[in-house]
Amino acid sequence: GHWDAAARAWGELGERSLQADALLQLGAVRYSELQAWDRARVATSAALGLFEVARDEKGVADAALLLGMIELERERTVGAPVARGVEAPSTRSLQRARRLYLALKLPAAAADARNNLGIKRFLAGEGERAITDLTAAAEELLRVGATEERAVVLGNLAAVAFDRGDYRGALRAQEDLLASMPDSPSEERAALLQNGAQA
Repeated sequence: GHWDAAARAWGELGERSLQADALLQLGAVRYSELQAWDRARVATSAALGLFEVARDEKGVADAALLLGMIELERERTVGAPVARGVEAPSTRSLQRARRLYLALKLPAAAADARNNLGIKRFLAGEGERAITDLTAAAEELLRVGATEERAVVLGNLAAVAFDRGDYRGALRAQEDLLASMPDSPSEERAALLQNGAQA
């Protein structure tokens, strides 16, 4: 409701930048809270178009990242068809977001896009490429000191390695995750170890 109304109001007032921001927020709500992939895609695509017209590269990158995540969910849950030999819409959007974030010198955001590419590749059955992307994303986040974001990527890396039967790789990722959290209470560390053992 609110973001939809805001987007319409800003559009009627001719405030395209604010309309794009509201549409991006609407897309995010539809994606994360409502899991309404098609509706999220419509709002985010509209935001992307407005950011492109305004030549707002950060806005384009943010919208491309969200659109890639939405497309990933559509492909995973709805089974959105992808023609043979053609890159999936999620891959194209996530790669675009990554390129733009790198050009804007936003390495943590670029690593987030790479993490999502790794997830996409894992879900597409490209385990080795997924491991490569997730490992690189974790290394990029380590270089910029993005500890919390890196923890998420290491968790993804451990899960993918475990799923592929690479138990040593899964354990290494879990150990890296624990090493990055030296100040965490022992109960949290124990829970992480237990979750890693059950992954």
